[in-house]
Formats: sequence, structure tokens, C-alpha cells
Amino acid sequence: MKITVERLREMKREGRKIAAVLAYDFRTLQILDRSDVDVALVGDSAGVNIFGHDDAAETTTEELALLCRGAVRAVHRALLLVDLPPATYDGRAERAVAHARRFQDLGVDGVKVEAPAGQELIVEAIARAGIPVLAHFGATPSQHTEPGGFEAARARIGDDQLVDQARLLERAGAFALDLTMGGAATKRVVEAVEIPVLGGRGTTADSDGQFLQINRLVGWSAAAIEDGVERYAHLGRSLRDALNSYAADVRAGKLALGRG
Repeated sequence: MKITVERLREMKREGRKIAAVLAYDFRTLQILDRSDVDVALVGDSAGVNIFGHDDAAETTTEELALLCRGAVRAVHRALLLVDLPPATYDGRAERAVAHARRFQDLGVDGVKVEAPAGQELIVEAIARAGIPVLAHFGATPSQHTEPGGFEAARARIGDDQLVDQARLLERAGAFALDLTMGGAATKRVVEAVEIPVLGGRGTTADSDGQFLQINRLVGWSAAAIEDGVERYAHLGRSLRDALNSYAADVRAGKLALGRG
């Protein structure tokens, strides 16, 4: 059964947690779509993990559109979303709608936008254009480069402000919220709105579900090979070991996997 925006709302009403994962490439998304994960997000962190940028802020609409062409061929059951890179619309609603429509035309189910205080009109404009929009608030990624990172950004937002912002975004037309650094206010935010609230970094299990990046989830990075962090899998380590075994067989004069 295809996961829809309405199905996510039903899951919140039923008290069923929503599992959401950031992933980027066709093969990974194919596997994700055969799992129990509900939401797939082609995140702008693809700029770092796929294209090798130093920061996700460098990711372009063109790069994400390229990935989305593969994503829509891979994902048929999960709800498929894509990040709208803030730099591509720079706070201008008409530009945000134009970029969102481009992704919708590719076949993506909806978009995710950063929506700290003052950006509600961006969410409203996209929703009015008939494009499902998930609003990201709390300490958003574009703020983590500021002094003190996510923690300092969150410290500047009071719990009451966080709750008020959630209500504003719901009224603006967001179908769901992505909350970063919700902390102890997470439960209050969840109870303040009727739409699902998904938690990222620094948000408690009181959220209606969680977002996690595939690279962190399965250790799919060079940095994860030796870091000792608890993960659901260690694919980087497994790939390194497989490559070493292959190289050893070649040097020993063996046919790799028995092939000529």
C-alpha cells in the first residue's frame, strides 16, 4: 500500500510511529522501498555524501533533480520527499514554489523546507500551489554553522516559541513537521498540533516518528569504518573487507568469484 500524506496523519491518530530515512541513490532507495520504512527523503546532504561538497548548503536543485529521477523509479510504496535547498530560493516564496513544482513534475510526492520563525509564508505558498510540504524547524541545518552550532541555535528559541511555531506551520499548510533539537519540549509540540511531528537530532522519543540519515544508520562512510559508533549495520567496514579479500585473491592468482 502506498504511503500517503493522509496515511501519515492516520498513523499519528493511531499512535503508530513513523520511520523516515534520508537516502539518495537508486539502489539504496530500491531496498528502502522493500523495507518497513514509511518515508524516504532525498536530502540536500546528498551534496556532501554523493557529490563531495564540503557543506550541504552547496547542494543545488540540479543535483537533487538528477537524484530524484532515479528515486521516482525506485520508490513506489514509501512517501518520497526531497529537500528544497534554502539557497535556491533565498526566502522568496515565488522561487520556492518554482523549485518545488520542478520536483513535483519529476514525480516526487512532496518537498521539505527549512521553516524557522519568519518563513511561514514559504510553507503557505508551496501548500497553496498544491504541493505537499514538510516544514523543518527548531535548530535547522542552515543554523548549525553559526557559533555554537545546533545547541546554541536551539538555546535562542524558547520552548513556548517552539510550540507557537509548530502551530503557525500547521496553519500555513504543512502536512507534517521535522523538529530538530526539540528536547524536553518535544511532547508539548506533538500535543499542540494535529499533524505528525518527526524528530531529528536532539528530539526525544515523544515525537510521532524519527528521521535518520542512511549513512549514519548503516555506517556507509569512510569515517564510520573505525569509529566504533553503535549502528544498525557496518556497510563501510564490510565493503572495505570485501575489497581487501578481492585484492588478496587477485594477488594470489585466483579468479575473483570463480569468473574468467
